[in-house]
Amino acid sequence: MPEQDEYDVDIGVILGTRGLEGDLVVQPLTDVPGRFEGLEEVWLQPQVGPGWLARIVEIVGRTSHGHLVIHIEGIESPEVGRRLRGAKLKIPSRLCPPLPEGEYYEWQLLGLEVVTSDGRRLGVIEEIIRTGANDVFVVGEYLIPAISQVVKRVDLEGRRVEIEPMPGLLEEEA
Repeated sequence: MPEQDEYDVDIGVILGTRGLEGDLVVQPLTDVPGRFEGLEEVWLQPQVGPGWLARIVEIVGRTSHGHLVIHIEGIESPEVGRRLRGAKLKIPSRLCPPLPEGEYYEWQLLGLEVVTSDGRRLGVIEEIIRTGANDVFVVGEYLIPAISQVVKRVDLEGRRVEIEPMPGLLEEEA
C-alpha cells in the first residue's frame, strides 16, 4: 500500500460537485498540460481527517471557467462529493516531468531558506504569488521578485535561495 508521504505534490483542489452522479469540479494547480489525462489514481486529502488513494474513473469534461470535472470511484452522489470540498488531489513528485535548467516547480521552492549574497537570512519561501510579469516569493514580511537580477542561485539540495537585493527591496532596519 502506498504511503501518504509519497504523494507530495498538489495538482488540484476540489471546488464542489456537478450533476447527480457525484462528479467533482476540480481547480487544477498545475501548469503541466494534460496533467490529468492518463492519470489513474491520486491521493485524496480532505481538509480534515485522513486521506486515501483514489481511482479516477473518468475525466468528464471542463467547466466554462476551465475547471476539470472528474469522476472518482466511490463518490456516487453530490452529498458525498460536497463533503470533499477543499480536498487536495496529490501525486508523487517522481511523476512530474523534468523542467529545463533554471526552472523549478513551486513545490520545490516552497520552504527554501532565502539568504542575501552577504549572508543575511531573510526566512523561508512561504508562498509564491503569480503576477503577470513575474512570480514573487513571499518571505516573511518581504516580497522578493523572482527575476534573474535578484535571484542569483537556487540550491535545491542545500534547501536555500541566494538573492542580491536591488536598492530599496529590503527596508533598512532602524
